[in-house]
Amino acid sequence: MTARRPSFPVDRIAKEIITAPEDVVFVSGSLVEGFGNENSDLDLFLVRYEGEVTPDPRQVLATVGFEGAYVDYEVYNQANMAAVARRINETDETDFRAVWETSLDRLDLYYRTAVAEPAHNPDGLQELRRQFDRDVAARLLQAWAGLRSVVRLQEARESLDAGYAPQALVSAQAAAAHAADSYLASQGEAYPNLKWRYEKIARRFGRDSDLYQRLWALKSPGNRGVTAYLDDVAAFCDEMGMPAYAGWGVDQLRLTQARDVKRFPIGNRTLLVQNKTLTFELSPAAAQAWQALRQPLTRPQLIDRMVKRWRVDLEEASREVADLLRAWKRYRLVRES
Repeated sequence: MTARRPSFPVDRIAKEIITAPEDVVFVSGSLVEGFGNENSDLDLFLVRYEGEVTPDPRQVLATVGFEGAYVDYEVYNQANMAAVARRINETDETDFRAVWETSLDRLDLYYRTAVAEPAHNPDGLQELRRQFDRDVAARLLQAWAGLRSVVRLQEARESLDAGYAPQALVSAQAAAAHAADSYLASQGEAYPNLKWRYEKIARRFGRDSDLYQRLWALKSPGNRGVTAYLDDVAAFCDEMGMPAYAGWGVDQLRLTQARDVKRFPIGNRTLLVQNKTLTFELSPAAAQAWQALRQPLTRPQLIDRMVKRWRVDLEEASREVADLLRAWKRYRLVRES
């Protein structure tokens, strides 16, 4: 049953926000996908005719009230939209590095434009949409989610082997969810807003389907032990087609310091401070590893550096680096690319 779609004064809103007749205004998001309800807000996009290409394509993001309705309002320009389309169109889904580095926000914008409904200048929207292809978005999302499923499952196994069961569970849950996302994209459910995962399964296969019931059962281990739960997740991922991405894994990720983390030495102590709130103290050896991540390094590259600096063997360095990265990822102190 389709949820009741609310009525928005779209035409009047469009007239309020355009800056030139050539501007394009369109509606997209959950309401266009059919997942919204009477309490949903409106995702409205203004694409201005003029403007240069800038590093961040989105110029404005705001939630505003308009005649009792809430509107998520995003502003772009034609040049930036063309750049987003070109980047996505040129990404080969078999190039795992390029897919991994693809921004989900950009892919989401690409998809929303491909399925957009006009609110102002429908001819302009039709011309704009020539650069955007829903099938391209589906293939790329399939690979994007598949790669993350493989990585999270590997992280889950490594965490369990190291005795970190709670982190293993979190990673395994993510692996199962991304496997479902990848499979759904392969079946035509390619909306990149992943919070609608179960709604997409229900629409495509039904709430009584095996896929819906199995993924729901994998949301938590329940009465299963952690090892049994990981085995069930691994079997699910295999059935969803994740072996296609087996050439990718944790060791291919490039790691670097998160942008919002600062190193703060106090006497003989070294602290990491994130957003002026979280503090994380580093041992002298950990401080050396942290400094090495000023430039992007894969895990094997970081281990190799630490073997030389710590004067330890490969096994010990591998174990220490794995523990450090596990903690830093948990607190989002490092970025993966």
